[in-house]
Amino acid sequence: AMSILWDTLKDPRTDFDMGSESRVEHAVPKIGGKTGEVIRTPFRVLKAFDEAAKHVARQNELFAQAYRMAKLEGGKNVDARMADIVKAAGEYGDASMARKAGAKLTNEQRAALADPRSAHLAKSMDQAALHATFQDEAGKITQGILLMRGTNPLWQLILPFVKTPSRLLSAGLERTPLGFAKVWKGVREGKLTERGEIVDAMVKPMVGTMLGLGFVAAANEGLLTGSGPADPKERR
Repeated sequence: AMSILWDTLKDPRTDFDMGSESRVEHAVPKIGGKTGEVIRTPFRVLKAFDEAAKHVARQNELFAQAYRMAKLEGGKNVDARMADIVKAAGEYGDASMARKAGAKLTNEQRAALADPRSAHLAKSMDQAALHATFQDEAGKITQGILLMRGTNPLWQLILPFVKTPSRLLSAGLERTPLGFAKVWKGVREGKLTERGEIVDAMVKPMVGTMLGLGFVAAANEGLLTGSGPADPKERR
């Protein structure tokens, strides 16, 4: 993660083979030269931390999925099977980057790309990276706002960031009882098919709802008082 952070700080054009959805929202460069580089420094730092966070999320998803796969297979040596799955995923990633660069693929790389499990794992890692940085697929309302913003430069000045704030709000709602409805909709529409995906999705509203109920109970008992009176004398 630190190497990715440093590489992006040195050159913000560095590509880590993430889809177009992974790009953090930013203004299109208009000012060239050293002046432009200085002005865009905050965006460069933002992108660097964004890429580093995605790397951490991808690695977390990789090892979590590898452990789940190895455990479900029922073998005796789970650690060894995990290592094999992680290695296969790495070979799939290298082959994908070689194909993207237009390089001639070896037989081993073609075999790696033909592995459906590695392809599914790579897709899960990309989705986890986008979700962790609040950049996954926008809803219909957000897409409409983005289209409207693109019609006039003035809207881009008024609404410089749309996608990430909307995803922050959506992530908060996922951790309320409304999240159960989203899980049910995903199962019904076939977006959530595997048991592990359903469990992961159910955890969010369950934990969020339990924490919320805990705060409500504490407030009813008078254990939560907020910031207290503004007057220092009344606080005594």
